[in-house]
Amino acid sequence: MMRLMASLLSLSAILALAGAARAEPDGSPDAQRAQLAQAFTARMEAALHLSPAQKAALNDYVSYRPPPAAGTLPMSAEALRALATQQRNARLLANIESDLAIVKGRSEAFDRFYGLLSPDQQQRFEVENASAVAQSETAPRPEFQPRPYRPDLSLPSHVDADWLRRPTDVEVSRVYPSLAMQRHITGNVGLSCLADQQGYLKDCVVASETPEGFGFGNAALEITAYMRMRPATNYGIPVKSRVAIPVGFKL
Repeated sequence: MMRLMASLLSLSAILALAGAARAEPDGSPDAQRAQLAQAFTARMEAALHLSPAQKAALNDYVSYRPPPAAGTLPMSAEALRALATQQRNARLLANIESDLAIVKGRSEAFDRFYGLLSPDQQQRFEVENASAVAQSETAPRPEFQPRPYRPDLSLPSHVDADWLRRPTDVEVSRVYPSLAMQRHITGNVGLSCLADQQGYLKDCVVASETPEGFGFGNAALEITAYMRMRPATNYGIPVKSRVAIPVGFKL
C-alpha cells in the first residue's frame, strides 16, 4: 500500500506540473510533459545515485503511458450526451476499466523500480517525492479563460434550431398515457420550448393537445428529456431560440 501511495504521489507531482505547463506558449503539451518528466528523473538520479538498472526502471515508470484502449478515444461532452443511454454507459464503463488498467500498469512499473532500491535509497526517494508533490501544490495555476465566440460574417445571419436527437418509439411508449393506451386512443401534442445554446430544451409548455383529457400533454413534456437540438446560430454563434415541437402518440 505504501508503495502504491508513493507511486500515485510521484505521478501526481509530474502531472500537476505538466498541467501548469500546458498554458505556456512554447511547446506542445506532450513536449512540456516530457520535459517535466525528464527533470523529475534527473532529480531522482542525482539524489539517489542510481545504478544503470535502477535508471532504466525509473525511466520505464516515468515514461509509462500506454495507448488508449479500444472504445476509449477522447469524446466531447456534447458527443457523449448525444449517445443513447446504453451506448453512453458502455463508453463510460470502458473508460473506467481503461483507467484502472493504466493505474495498475503504472503501479507495477513503480514497484519494479522501487524494488531495486536499497532501504537508504527508498528513504531518500520518499523525501524527494514529498518535496516534488509540495512544489506541484504550491505552483501557480493559470486561470481558465474560455475562448469567446466570435461571429463569422461569412455565415448566415441566423440559422434556426434543428433536430439532433428525436425520441425513439420505445421511449415514447414508456410515457404513453395508460388510459389512452387501454382505449387504443392516439394523440398529438404541440409543445413550445426554449432551446438553449447547447441544444437542450427548457421551459416547455403545451401549446396544443388533441384529444384533451387523456394526459397526452403531460406525457409530451416528459419526453422532452430524450430530445436534443442543434442550437440556433447567429453568424455561427449558438443562441437561445423558441422552437415548436410536435409529438405524436400512435399505437
